[in-house]
Amino acid sequence: MGLAFALWAAECGHEVIISDVDKAALEALRSGEVDRPEPMVNELLRKHHGDLVLLSDDAEAAHLADLVCIITGTSSTPTGGFSSEYVLTAAREVARGLGDHYTVINVVSTVMPGETRRIGRVIEEVSGLRLGPDFGLVHCPEFIRQGSIVADFCGPDFVVIGQYDERSGDLAAQYFEQITTFTPPVHRMSLESAEIAKTGLNAVVVAKMALANEIAWLCQATPGADARDVLGAIGADSRVGHRYFSAGTWPGGPCFPRDTRALAEAGRRAGMETLVIEEVSRAADRELERLTELCESLMDDYPRVGILGLAYKPGAVFGERQGSTLAAMLDFSFGIDQVSQHDPAILPGDLGAFVARSDLLVLMTCWPEYQALREMDLSGKCVVDMWGYLDGIDCDRYVRFGEGSDALV
Repeated sequence: MGLAFALWAAECGHEVIISDVDKAALEALRSGEVDRPEPMVNELLRKHHGDLVLLSDDAEAAHLADLVCIITGTSSTPTGGFSSEYVLTAAREVARGLGDHYTVINVVSTVMPGETRRIGRVIEEVSGLRLGPDFGLVHCPEFIRQGSIVADFCGPDFVVIGQYDERSGDLAAQYFEQITTFTPPVHRMSLESAEIAKTGLNAVVVAKMALANEIAWLCQATPGADARDVLGAIGADSRVGHRYFSAGTWPGGPCFPRDTRALAEAGRRAGMETLVIEEVSRAADRELERLTELCESLMDDYPRVGILGLAYKPGAVFGERQGSTLAAMLDFSFGIDQVSQHDPAILPGDLGAFVARSDLLVLMTCWPEYQALREMDLSGKCVVDMWGYLDGIDCDRYVRFGEGSDALV
C-alpha cells in the first residue's frame, strides 16, 4: 500500500520522500524496475521514480517533511488485536527528526483504539517536543482494496480524519483535497473514533457477507430453494443493497477477517460483550466446516479433490486464502495425496493435467482462466462451484453453492 500511496501523491504534484529499512527495495525503486501486480503502480513508477526522494533514515525523512505517513504492518496478536511494535519503532525514528518546523504525523496503519494517542506520547518523549504546539497527530485510515488501491486513493467513498486538534486535522484535510479527483465526504473526529471506524466498517461488511452466506447455506439445505433468487430479492431493498450480499466463499484477504477479530478484542479490552461481532468473527470457521462436510459427502463417489483458486479474489494474492484453508482441512481428514491445489498466480501449473487427475473440483476463486473448464472433458467429475461462475457446465454432477438439492439433504 505504501508504494501506491507515495506514487499517487507524486502524480498529484507533491514532493514525496520514501523511507524504508529495506535498502534493496529502495535500489529497485530508484531504477524503476519494480514489478507490482497492482493496477497503475508500474505505470506510475516508470513515470515518477526519478521524482522520489529515497532514504533509509526515517529521522531524515521526517526532518524534511510537512506530513509524515507511517504505513507499517501491524501483525495480529494471539488474542486477535493488533501489535503496534513496528509502528512504534518507526514513530521513535520519526521523532528524532522533528523540531525545525511544524509537522503532522499521520498514523495510517490500522491500530487498536487508543494507540494513536499513545504513539503521540512516545513521540513527545523521544523528541522532547509538545504534541499540539510543536507537532500534529492524525489517524487517517485508508479504506482500500487489493486490485484497486490507486483508484481507491484518488476516488474514495469518504475520508476519515481522526485528529488530535483542529490544526492537525486542517493539514490532513488539505492533503486529501489535493489527492482526490473529486470532493468526497470528509468525516473529522477524535483519534479514537477514527480507530474504531476503520475496523468497524470492515466488521459491518463481513457481517453482511456472513449473513448472505448463512442464508445461502439454508437454501442449500432446502430442496427447491435458490440463494440467487432469495438474496437477489433481499438485496433489492434499499436498506440492504446488492454489494457484498451474494453467495460465495467466506471473507478473506488481509483486512476483513483480522479487523473483525480486532474489533471483538477491542470490546473485550473495554470490558464489554460484543456478541454480534464475536459471532461474525467466528462465521468463517462455521462456513469452512460446512464446506468441508459438503466435500466429504461427495468424496465417496469422487475421491480425489482439486481446489481451484487459492487467492481470496482474482488479482489479489495477499492475505487469508480460503482455498488454502479448505485444502488444509481436507488434507487433515483425508491425507495430502487426495487433495491438490491450483491457482494461476500462487500455484500455477498445467490446468488440463490438474483437472484430469481430480474427481471433485471445488471452485473457490473466479479466475478467468477457469472458464477453460467449459471446453474440457469433465465426464465422471463433480464440480462444486462456490460462486456460480461455471453455471451450466457439462460434467457428471454440478453443485452450485446456495442451490437446494434433494441429493444433498
